[in-house]
Amino acid sequence: MKFALLFPVIIAAGVLALLASGYFAYGYDWEVFGFPLGLGVVCVALAAFSLRAEFTAARAESSPGAKKDLMDESEGLLENPQTWVQLGWFILLAAGSYLLGFILGPALLIAAYFQVDGRGTLVSLAAGALSAAAVWVIFVKIFQTPLPLQPIFMR
Repeated sequence: MKFALLFPVIIAAGVLALLASGYFAYGYDWEVFGFPLGLGVVCVALAAFSLRAEFTAARAESSPGAKKDLMDESEGLLENPQTWVQLGWFILLAAGSYLLGFILGPALLIAAYFQVDGRGTLVSLAAGALSAAAVWVIFVKIFQTPLPLQPIFMR
């Protein structure tokens, strides 16, 4: 249990060191830190929930009559074929974003993933449409970032 906390503590110390160097060495204003700091706080909170769930599951596992978890990693994560399938989806997402544009590519691949996963056509189409809308609103409207919206063959 103590070793499981070592990695998050090292990451937190590294992030604090980077923030301190940005503030003290480079003289960055707090306005620059706003978005990364807010996103970091959300990630730390989610990691804390994940660690708490992991530690509670470890305690429940040690109790007599505990059931084996579906995500048992005792056989090794790299030997599990599902690991490689999920990695393939990430590679397809990157390639699709590059080839089909940063709004259409991820939307189509998310819809395809949900369809292959058996979530249904309506859920797949809704997830694709929502992801396209979210990317467009966040990057084009809020951040005003010019994304390559067109597929690579139309640029």
